[in-house]
Amino acid sequence: MTIPGSSVYAQIAQQCQQAACYSLNIPEETGATGKGDIYFQVSAPTSNSWVALGQGSHMAGSSIFVVYTSSDGKNVTLSPRAGVGHVEPEFSSGPQVTLLNGSGVSNGSMTANIKCSNCDSWSGGTMDFTSNSGTWIWAVRSGPALNSDLTDQSILQHSEEGSFAFDFTKARGGNDVNPFTNASATIAPGSSSGGSGASGGDTGPDSTFTANPQRSRNIIIAHGVMASLALVIFFPLGAVVIRALNISGLTWLHAALQTFAYVVYIPAVGLGCWIAVHKRYLNEHHPAIGLAIFILLILQPIFGSLHHNAFKKHGGRSIWSHAHIWLGRVIITLGMINGGLGLLLAGNASRGQQIAYGVVAGIVWVAYVISAIFGEANKAKVAQAGPSQQSSKFASSGGETGSWGPTSGGEQVRKG
Repeated sequence: MTIPGSSVYAQIAQQCQQAACYSLNIPEETGATGKGDIYFQVSAPTSNSWVALGQGSHMAGSSIFVVYTSSDGKNVTLSPRAGVGHVEPEFSSGPQVTLLNGSGVSNGSMTANIKCSNCDSWSGGTMDFTSNSGTWIWAVRSGPALNSDLTDQSILQHSEEGSFAFDFTKARGGNDVNPFTNASATIAPGSSSGGSGASGGDTGPDSTFTANPQRSRNIIIAHGVMASLALVIFFPLGAVVIRALNISGLTWLHAALQTFAYVVYIPAVGLGCWIAVHKRYLNEHHPAIGLAIFILLILQPIFGSLHHNAFKKHGGRSIWSHAHIWLGRVIITLGMINGGLGLLLAGNASRGQQIAYGVVAGIVWVAYVISAIFGEANKAKVAQAGPSQQSSKFASSGGETGSWGPTSGGEQVRKG
């Protein structure tokens, strides 16, 4: 059976990134069933310590194939590894891979011709070879040759990295046991790229991001820490105290906490924009949601001010009160969810760190919801108590308990 996009002869799709080239062939049977052997080639100048190709869109959860020179410097070592985050990938015995003829070091280039018999699935994900395309990641580390036969050889962090989409329709065809040594195999037209991006446009980081990997990594960490502190700790804390405490000057304490949260969050947004532009994340959900939250936060103090003025004039909640209250609830909840999406996008957090974030965010969110319920119940109780207790409650709290940042609160008013 011949499926669309397949060929009687082996057809090879190729992507070249930063002088390293990656080629893929999907035999006709594998392209029809989604299971079976695939063949790929990894080639790079020996001026690199190592070169790698991986299945997946990010390091975390990916299946990575690292190639470096062997101990004698004349052959190559293939090291299958599991991506666990933005840390050194761990050796994995899961992939059923074989180095084929044509692999080795020649004319200043190291080449690995690889057969993989179970690359349709791995511990961190799956890949459908019957589909039209699939996302892969790549990386290189410039520097002296490793010259090691150890498959678990320690490697330094990549100096260049990115992702691209292999066009599977241009990789299907043939049933050769080694298409890279078959003279009849052809590189599919339009499948090769000399840039650093994927088919259909650049998706890897630009030169500004890759010029100083440590600086870029520090920016990512700073963005994540500051945004998490603002949206998981400070904004919710300001919303909780306005409902849970009953002290003089409570409104000012709330305003101070929310102002500090803004001071922390605004630089985080700036760093996030830098990352999204230079790492080409503008089409990802995380930065889009982050910008939406930032816009909503600009509106929040405006609604808070209108709420405050309307309360002083009418002595009760208005449409601005409800807009302010519910917008705050949406911002805090969406912010916590987006933090988790950011961890997944960055791929620099271990499973334990992801769980820790989820636990902390979950506990804070539950406390926030409880404080909102408590506040509404207390407001209803005071409203039923009569003017004298409302006046006492008002006096003990130092005045209205309204707010201008994300909050679930309302206000109390003295009658008569």
